[in-house]
Amino acid sequence: MALETLPRPQRSIFDRTLDLSRVNLEIIAYVVLITLSVVAHLWGLGAMALHHDESIHAWSSWKFYAGQGGFTCAFGNTADTYCYDPVYHGPTLYMFTALAYFLFGDGDAQARLPMAIAGIGLVASCWWLRPYLGRRGAFLAAVLLGFSPALLYYTRFARHDGLMVLWELWLVIGLFRYLDTGKPGFLYLLAAALALAIGTHELYYIVFFIFGILLLTRIISESVWAKHLNLGMAILTGVLAVVSFLTIIFYLPLPIGEGLYVGEKAFLVLTVLLLAWACSNVWDPTPIVIPRILHLWRNERMTLWIATGILVGLYLVMYTTFFAYPRGAIDGLYAGLAYWLGSQQAFARGDQPWYYYVMLLGIYEPLALITSLGAALYLFTRGFRLRLPGRAAANEPVPAESEGDMLADDSNGKTAPDAPRRRRTARSDSASKTTINLDADTLPTGERYALPDAATTLRVNAGGMPQYMPLFALVMVAWFFSALVMFSWAGEKMPWLVTHISLPGNLVAAWVLAQLLRTVPPLHLLSPTPQDGDDTGAAADSRPTGSLPAWQVLLVAPVLLLMIAALSVALARFYSDAGGQVGQSNLLQGFIPLLVFGGCVYALLTLTQQISVRVTLAVIGLTLAALTGAYMIRSTWLVVYTHPDVAIEPLIYTQTSPDVPRYVEYLRELSINQTRNFRKAEDVTGGLTMPIVISSSDSSGDGSLAWPMQWYLRDFQSLVWKSGEEIRTPSPTTFDVTLPDGSTGPAPVLMLFRSHVTNETRNIIEGQYVQPLGTGGVFNWWFPEGNKCDPDAQGYKRFYLNSWMTSNQIEESCGNLAADQLHGPLMPFIWPFLPANIGDTVNYMVFRTLPTPLQPGSRDMELWVRADLVAGAPAGTGGGAAAAAGGAPLLRLAAVQELGSPSEFNQPTGITIDRRGRVYVADTQNHRVHLYAANGNLIRTFGSQGSGENQFNEPRGLAVDADDNVYVADTWNARIVKISPDGEWLTTWGTGVQDLGGGRLATITDGTLEGNAANPLGFFGPRGLAVSSNGNIYIADTGNKRIIVTDANGTFLYQWGAQGSEPGRFNEPTGVAIDSLDRVYVADTWNGRVQVFETGADGRTSELPLATWSITGWNANTYDDPSIAVRPNGEVFVSVPARQHVLATTETGTPILRWGGAGNDQAALTSPSGLAVAPDGTVFVVDRNAGRVRGFVLPELVPVQTAQ
Repeated sequence: MALETLPRPQRSIFDRTLDLSRVNLEIIAYVVLITLSVVAHLWGLGAMALHHDESIHAWSSWKFYAGQGGFTCAFGNTADTYCYDPVYHGPTLYMFTALAYFLFGDGDAQARLPMAIAGIGLVASCWWLRPYLGRRGAFLAAVLLGFSPALLYYTRFARHDGLMVLWELWLVIGLFRYLDTGKPGFLYLLAAALALAIGTHELYYIVFFIFGILLLTRIISESVWAKHLNLGMAILTGVLAVVSFLTIIFYLPLPIGEGLYVGEKAFLVLTVLLLAWACSNVWDPTPIVIPRILHLWRNERMTLWIATGILVGLYLVMYTTFFAYPRGAIDGLYAGLAYWLGSQQAFARGDQPWYYYVMLLGIYEPLALITSLGAALYLFTRGFRLRLPGRAAANEPVPAESEGDMLADDSNGKTAPDAPRRRRTARSDSASKTTINLDADTLPTGERYALPDAATTLRVNAGGMPQYMPLFALVMVAWFFSALVMFSWAGEKMPWLVTHISLPGNLVAAWVLAQLLRTVPPLHLLSPTPQDGDDTGAAADSRPTGSLPAWQVLLVAPVLLLMIAALSVALARFYSDAGGQVGQSNLLQGFIPLLVFGGCVYALLTLTQQISVRVTLAVIGLTLAALTGAYMIRSTWLVVYTHPDVAIEPLIYTQTSPDVPRYVEYLRELSINQTRNFRKAEDVTGGLTMPIVISSSDSSGDGSLAWPMQWYLRDFQSLVWKSGEEIRTPSPTTFDVTLPDGSTGPAPVLMLFRSHVTNETRNIIEGQYVQPLGTGGVFNWWFPEGNKCDPDAQGYKRFYLNSWMTSNQIEESCGNLAADQLHGPLMPFIWPFLPANIGDTVNYMVFRTLPTPLQPGSRDMELWVRADLVAGAPAGTGGGAAAAAGGAPLLRLAAVQELGSPSEFNQPTGITIDRRGRVYVADTQNHRVHLYAANGNLIRTFGSQGSGENQFNEPRGLAVDADDNVYVADTWNARIVKISPDGEWLTTWGTGVQDLGGGRLATITDGTLEGNAANPLGFFGPRGLAVSSNGNIYIADTGNKRIIVTDANGTFLYQWGAQGSEPGRFNEPTGVAIDSLDRVYVADTWNGRVQVFETGADGRTSELPLATWSITGWNANTYDDPSIAVRPNGEVFVSVPARQHVLATTETGTPILRWGGAGNDQAALTSPSGLAVAPDGTVFVVDRNAGRVRGFVLPELVPVQTAQ
């Protein structure tokens, strides 16, 4: 009788019990690491101002999300929905960003969210790399890809590169894992990665080209044509080498693509072919690609069609914008290539030198750069050496198999104590493990095709046949160097492209570190220190197999660190520029660390005898990698979190400054306050209808504030754009707009590009507008690159051209520049390590301190608000004290006296006048001081360049006391010099312990209270000087942000001030003056203000100001040395070089008059600097750039009356 049973229902995943048996330390480590990556990528994601490019992407995505039309497409077409335009790259960014807006609202952080998620995906995806890097190597790769400076910065950046690096990694994982396992899921991942890469950025052409050449070479090496591969490669690379040489020299252009050259393209192909050829000679030729392709076609064709469907489907959805723009399917095929090989390549955005990416890698990704160089040297030299006849001995030591070898380890990740020994001795039969039957028509489903490297194994068969290098490592090395060469060639060299070089470089670094870790035995295999007397051979043999003396191995790292420290100290002492007794002392002090260094070398050699060269080198490599990793952690923290939008990092390119979001936040609050009574259906909260006048570009295309303002002001409904020409030559009604109530009148807000604002503009707007947030701000700024056409200028572009270039190349870039003026081609890599520059290099790498005189370049903007809308601002003025320069009339006063001539002076700055009316002038760049009689005749000149007696290094500030002794601020000798009325050198005081290069000395305290207290007479660029009624000397220690008071012979009395903008603190004080009541006036230049301090009955000056007022035209990051002077009655004079005038105010800052202006007549002041008042009341002004000193007799001064 048949029994009929009911089918047992299948248990779903929710019916199963929770199984934690698979959870191990590795999984926990990944969970922790991914959690840290989430924090690192999302924390403060919106804190940085959106970059120019970011704002375009964010705004376009917002238009797409909001359903707005007006999109520009490829080839000049337009559409009502998003469509592909190669200028702004592929559609994936805009679609993912629009999704982020839909889920979380629009904002800076949301615009960067897709890239941040991609960065987190990089970390998680490294789990799939364990078969090729090992467990430790894959984990290290996750650390590097998640937290290295360049990758973390640009996966928190709204550009396509943050997405593209994830697709590139998936492409590698999908390709290798599918060839290895044959699992359809990895083929689908490969197809998706290809589609997403195509839909993200046109640089997929470069990535596909690199992998296409490598894959084609691999297929040929597995085919019947393999025996002809070397001959074919030799012929092809030879032809390409000849073409490259001839066409680069003779400039043969291609018939398509302006700016492309046959030689350059041939050189690129040659580079990738040479790398592929080199790989083909050292990798295992066991077929793996052809069998997998045949199996896919013959047995899993449905898998192939599904993968093809994923590729084509994703492409069509993205490029047709969900089929709303069908033409995009065709545009996506070739529009990008046509654009980027055409106009954009010729445009060469950034105009960076060929070594640009090597420099960036050295600063931000040194581990990737160094390990890739080392891995290439090891893989190819060892691979070729082992291919030589008789060199591949079977008993030659072979590195152990990786922990993650084909995922064949114990599932719990445990290894027997003798496992390393077993791996080192049992590799001769490994070839059988990778045999694939090439004659089979069908292959078993799910069979694993082991790659020849399995992970990192160097194979030797039983007959002593050649060993082979690991395939994955070879491909990563070839990818790294191919990308480095190709991106260095590309016309557009932008810092974000370094991510596509850093990605393979960091994968190589993870592989190298995994090999080093595997070479060093685990701690449980290190034997304890032998007991006394137990030094026999039997004792040694009693150690566990493969064990090494514990204390010797553990000592290598500290000995190496001590050796590095000792050598660094010794070199610092030996290369000190100090002379005399200090120099001799430094020389003697250098011998002690040098002896320590020698002892460390001896100790390392001794340890090497005990534990083998291999293990010692591995520990040294790991120690150096740890030091490099620590440096990279600091670099990551600085560039990602500390100053991500401050242009002191070359990774930051033309970045929007933090001033812009601050201005926008102020405008939002102001607009709501002013227009909340004019609410409409489109503006329910009020505020968005407030008109704002904004600068657009001029006829040269410069000066537009459109990006990122178009993004930040996207909600405002009345943006009025004015061209540079309109703003430079305004009429009285230029800034009139239609107000929310329908009337016409002056715009509530003006946002103007500073170079558009002329004196004529100011005359129009200063009467009715104020600057509530200061005299101006930085719109965007950039790292100081230097001038490629000036080999003597500061900045890395000085090496752009080199002495090996042809005259045609030099002339094309810079005109008539002689080759003998240029540096050698290797100078970019040598210069930072020259003795004269090593200090600057260390300071920059560790502290990001730019060498003097480098400063970020910038474009500035000004925010003007109608005075009646700003609480507390008097109407009809430029804002009261806040616009003192604006409230006073500008006069054209003719000079009554002129001293010196442009041929006599070189950038003069300081000036002072003694009781007899004699005038002292600091001829700064000539390193001397001139003394003139009251009638203008030159009496004498003293000083020359140097640091000795009667020598100066760029003197600036001058002052005289009641006895007519003169005091000189010897700026870059970091001292104050006292000279008698007859010119006798009396004394000096002050110290500079740091050499800033070029003989410039300084003691840098960082402007902190603690640092200043510890160095009371350590000066950093002292400038202004003044003498009080009791003979004390007041010194503006500019770089250390303080005022120092000494007696007449240099004895320190007291000081006040530190870095900051609070009352009583300073930012680059350049001038100091004292009136008849001993009130002290300080030109607090970078804070854009004057601070006045009262002196008490005890003769000590208060640290809190009595009065403060702003000076329009004194801006941060300027070095034009404005000055201050005061008449006995309290009338104050300040020079404003940026505005080409001198301003007179009362002792409380009320404006009286201005005089000066551009020109060549007797009234002109092109760059006023030093100021002094003669006994008869004449005001003398040093016109620095004009090289002259002019005396002015002022009319009767009456304070300007402001409307109440």
